[in-house]
Amino acid sequence: MNLLVNMNKSVSEAAFDSGFENTSHFSRSFKQLFGVAPTAVKQ
Repeated sequence: MNLLVNMNKSVSEAAFDSGFENTSHFSRSFKQLFGVAPTAVKQ
């Protein structure tokens, strides 16, 4: 979440910086962990 909120990274940048190979997997994992989609955090 820090990459999206404090470092102003895009969802794709946060996914790849976190070691995910694609944004879909990152988005599913993020939502499962935090209960909200990463795109909602960016808004």
